[in-house]
Amino acid sequence: MLRGAIKILLLAVISVSANAGDQWIWDGYFSSITLEREKAFQEGVDDDAYSLGTSVSYANDNINWLMLTGGLELLFYEDNDAFTQVVEEPDGDRKSESSDANGVMAYLEFGPRLVLGKRQSTFLTARAGVSTIFESSRSISNCSNCYEEDIDLNGGYYFQFGVAHSADSVSVGVYFNRYLNEDSGIKNSLRLSIGTGF
Repeated sequence: MLRGAIKILLLAVISVSANAGDQWIWDGYFSSITLEREKAFQEGVDDDAYSLGTSVSYANDNINWLMLTGGLELLFYEDNDAFTQVVEEPDGDRKSESSDANGVMAYLEFGPRLVLGKRQSTFLTARAGVSTIFESSRSISNCSNCYEEDIDLNGGYYFQFGVAHSADSVSVGVYFNRYLNEDSGIKNSLRLSIGTGF
């Protein structure tokens, strides 16, 4: 069901034609993430995590109350079950390395935006989103044959509420995501973004 929803939204992105009123916005951002406590404990990570991400959004002047966004996030967990392993470097030296706990998440968001002000430089959003974590593990970085453990956390469906303001060609936004299925792992997240149109 989750993959089906993502496919449908991807087809919607691909089918958008390049019209004169099109608006494309690129964002880079930092997110503070709260994981469901019991699920995080089971997977050996703290319930506080963070991410760095990037997204592309589409809107059109003729239907400026709707916006479609797709993005990727690199997740960084606070690992409570880290392990160490002796690794061999290309020059033959051996040393002990500690594991990291990371993940990769993809998502799509769709919903209305309300443009405010005479200059139309501020807008509010209330959107629905769907995300999936397709890589989540505890491993030694840059090691091809080292031990690795899966971290069973996933995304799911969520509601997003946000506000953004643009000045010249730069926009700054704050967005809050509230997940509906906390059992999958993520409870909520707060995103701080900076972007530009193209």
